[in-house]
Amino acid sequence: MHDCDGVKAYMHDPKKKPSLLHSSKAILISLFIISALSFSLPILSFAEPSDGVTNLDTGYSYAHIQEAINAPETLDGQSLNVASGTYLEHVTVNKSLKIHGAGVEEVVLDGEGVGTVVHVTADDVEVSGFRIRNSGRGFLNCGVFLDYCSGVNVSENSITQCQYGLYVFHSQHNMLRRNRVFGNYEEGIWLYYSENNLLSENEASGNRYNFGVDGDGFSDFNNAIDESNTVDGAPIKYVIGATDQCFSDQEAVGTLYLINPRNVTVRDLCIQDNVYGVFCWNGTEVRIENVTTSNTNYGIRLQNCIQSRVKGSRSSDNWVGILLHESDDNIVENNLTPRNEKAISLYEAERNILRGNTVSESVFGIRLYNSHFNEIYHNTVVNNTLQADSVNSFVNTWNSSGEGNFWSDYNDDDPNKDGLGDTPYEIDPLNQDHHPLLGAFHSFTTSEEKTITFVSNSTIIDISLSANQTLRFHVTNSTEGQRFGFCRVCIPHSVISRPLQVTVDGGDPVYWDYDLQENGTHSGIYFSYEHSNREITIIPELSTVYSIILSALGTMTALITRRHLNHGRDRFEEASGSANRETRA
Repeated sequence: MHDCDGVKAYMHDPKKKPSLLHSSKAILISLFIISALSFSLPILSFAEPSDGVTNLDTGYSYAHIQEAINAPETLDGQSLNVASGTYLEHVTVNKSLKIHGAGVEEVVLDGEGVGTVVHVTADDVEVSGFRIRNSGRGFLNCGVFLDYCSGVNVSENSITQCQYGLYVFHSQHNMLRRNRVFGNYEEGIWLYYSENNLLSENEASGNRYNFGVDGDGFSDFNNAIDESNTVDGAPIKYVIGATDQCFSDQEAVGTLYLINPRNVTVRDLCIQDNVYGVFCWNGTEVRIENVTTSNTNYGIRLQNCIQSRVKGSRSSDNWVGILLHESDDNIVENNLTPRNEKAISLYEAERNILRGNTVSESVFGIRLYNSHFNEIYHNTVVNNTLQADSVNSFVNTWNSSGEGNFWSDYNDDDPNKDGLGDTPYEIDPLNQDHHPLLGAFHSFTTSEEKTITFVSNSTIIDISLSANQTLRFHVTNSTEGQRFGFCRVCIPHSVISRPLQVTVDGGDPVYWDYDLQENGTHSGIYFSYEHSNREITIIPELSTVYSIILSALGTMTALITRRHLNHGRDRFEEASGSANRETRA
């Protein structure tokens, strides 16, 4: 019974017939109690639900959402109905309540540019039907923040102009459904170390990073996220346990998460504006090929992966272009990683191979953190603020088979004319490239999957290989005013038989060394030339001999044929003369 009801009962007890004095005392006592209650309780009224915020279980109404939550008569399991209007406040939901707005076009919850707008700390909460906007711009200032809670249902809201839109933090068994999260300054929808959450029909668009899931163990990634969720109109593909599958541009993909994949190929995708472009956790034999990522936190991230490969992809304008995180025995090759904070990063990763990548115009080119026993060679590292960085990383090898990497800030005159520097390039005292390249690295793969490699200070274009073992390509100046160029070429014997012969526009190079390297399966040669646009031809040396012999044979055949023709004509003329004489006789 409410205190007010007790006063009412006292004043109207039919068994009591108080005197005038008693009646006066009763009135004074009643006034005193009512006056005291007016200071201790909020102003309550039995208003219609359209007036402000109404507790549908108690019938009380309030001017503000937080006032309704804080009211002592508001208890777990009750429902609050929020009428149309703009509410300038920050809401902390620390009770298990159902808070329903009249709709995203009717109810605006505005944080006035300060802090988090809706902070949920209780379990079993519902928040729906709001337009939530304008949080602060600081770290963890969110539109909706689920903070160590479970059983929460956030549905049919729009969330915009916040630092983070909808952030699920160390929370589980929650439902996010039919929310439109757009135009936020960092992550739109972000699950951080949160498990067994169900996401459906959410739309994330126009956020700096539309969608992301982060964690360490399987439980952190064990969420049900189907393709009804979209980023910039394309479906989120979140796949647990994919085996023997291929994900390609045959289907639209807004962002790709592979959890526990085995023998999976990812190719020909173009992904941008997400926490991750392609994310792979605990994968084995995953192949990522010809994928383009941009404006993401991480373009391509392999975490806890082994025996996988990232090849021929482009990752630009990200915080990290390609990351191997706690991943061992993988290959990252022939990728382009321009304009990232960190172009290629290894974090607690071992026995990986980085080769043939072009790493350019980033703050950190190649970064190693607590990473050991990796091989790094044939990379072209150009114009990064810090070309390479090593933190607590040891026993890494920065060259292979006598060839290292090209560093744009390394200079050497190459007195022995082999295309390699004669002094090491130092990353730190324990990480040095002992055979730095003096030109950029290029590679060409034949139709039979054989690889020809080039090191050159020229720009190489139009590489082709004909059926008669003729390799052709063009070289042009890589810098204005460049006078001389060189090529260091390594060719498998199965592609062009040795010994080799080089021509530059049909003539000899300025300098050549056709015996630079020989290992039984490949031949290495070096040659130089004066610069302009040149055509380079490499053929077996015997082809030149055969050409000379064939030319000589052709000449001899022509001479013999001519002699036979002349001899036959003489005999014909002689016979004709005899016949004429006989006719006249």
